[in-house]
Amino acid sequence: MATPTTDPTDTTDSTDSSPAPRGSSAGALWTAGLGAFLLFAAAATFVAVRWDDIPDGAKLGALLAVTGVCLAAHQRLRPTLPITATALFHLGVLLVPIDVAALGIRAGWDWPRMLFAQGLAATVVFGVASAQGPAHERSVVLRFATWAGVVVLAAGIGGVTTVPAGVVLAGIALAAAGLVAPQRPELRLDLGAGGWAVLAGFAAPLAAATTIPELPFAGTFTDLGLVGGPRPAAAATGLLSGLALGVLGARRRSVALVLGGVAAGSVGLVTTWVRLEPDGASSLAAVAFLCLAAQLVHRAYAEDPFWRRPAGVVAEIGMAVTAVVTVGFAVVLFWGSVTEIDPSPVAGIAAVAVTATWLLAATSLVSPQSLSAATVSAGAAAVLFTGRPEAVGLSLGVLGGAVVLVAPRFSRPASADQLLAVALVSAAPLAAWETLPLSAALAVLGGLVVAVAAVHASRTTPRAFELAMLALVPVVAGAAVLGAEERWGAM
Repeated sequence: MATPTTDPTDTTDSTDSSPAPRGSSAGALWTAGLGAFLLFAAAATFVAVRWDDIPDGAKLGALLAVTGVCLAAHQRLRPTLPITATALFHLGVLLVPIDVAALGIRAGWDWPRMLFAQGLAATVVFGVASAQGPAHERSVVLRFATWAGVVVLAAGIGGVTTVPAGVVLAGIALAAAGLVAPQRPELRLDLGAGGWAVLAGFAAPLAAATTIPELPFAGTFTDLGLVGGPRPAAAATGLLSGLALGVLGARRRSVALVLGGVAAGSVGLVTTWVRLEPDGASSLAAVAFLCLAAQLVHRAYAEDPFWRRPAGVVAEIGMAVTAVVTVGFAVVLFWGSVTEIDPSPVAGIAAVAVTATWLLAATSLVSPQSLSAATVSAGAAAVLFTGRPEAVGLSLGVLGGAVVLVAPRFSRPASADQLLAVALVSAAPLAAWETLPLSAALAVLGGLVVAVAAVHASRTTPRAFELAMLALVPVVAGAAVLGAEERWGAM
């Protein structure tokens, strides 16, 4: 059997064991990018220090020549010296905004045009350059530079147009998060869009100030529309930023991003509301309806596996605010039962909204205090709409009786709901003491309501609780008699 022979003069190797170039590794990309940035900083420092000694034509020609040489050298050296080529590529790309600045100075642009041109050049050039090559070779440095260029571009648009820079940046964030990022995931725009939304949304409070003379660059902020712009600008900025963060949170299943969007939208709305300078009653009504909206959203998404979590957090915050407002309504209810107060229909509408919020909470949550709080706020609504103690007494009787009868549907019969409702029924004749027939009628009806409630409660509660409820009947009647006697004595 013949054995294969090899030519001793053949020096070729059938298998290439040489390692692949390492210019595409992440560490090499960072090194190249940072090195190019240092070269860029050194060039910028030199130009800034010696700028007056360089002829204008030489300045522009040198910058353009260096940029072109770097980009051409990158294409030439990429197959053999990938790391060096990458560094030159970064340097050439980073020099483009400086070239634009040199052209702008030569053309006599003002600073808003210069800012717009710089932002547009940085966004387009850095964005295109950061998307070149395979995904593992794309520059992180240029990607972050692109995101910074978008911020500069938004500021430039705010400077050359009447649209505030915050609205522009928030709109870009929403478009990137909702339209571009899902179609081009390789661009990794989620982080950039989130940063733009946060920066725009939480800069919205600047719009509440008419001027900020004590801060540097105050005039610049005003020219960009960040300070003292149109009143709806802050609300538009906050809402667009909130929508962008909400879209990102929904796609990434992040409750924190969704709550950040709610916070950004709230900041924008509050800022615009403060600039409108509303009265206290209008602000109270706005807060009440926002809390009601939070409860409605929570109820609508109660079965959704993701949205029920952020909706629940927002609803809990809304209930905490509603509880604070209800304490104030309790004071109004007490004060209106002993003296006349000035009616306030707007505040009465706020009390109605708070009542609806508590009723929604009573039907969707295990909350023994929800019906009681709804009764208090509804009574306060009657006080605020009429300002008459008689209306307070009538509302207390009707609401207290209704809660006594329906409380077992929502909570235990011996809950705080029934106890407070019985107290309200007992207080109704006292509140209506100036009208004796109404006071007597409320006493009789209150006694009947308590007796009916006691009969129903006897099926599930101890007899002691039943007797305690029945014992309230003579208390109500006695209150009515005392009120009548005081009225006759005064006559």
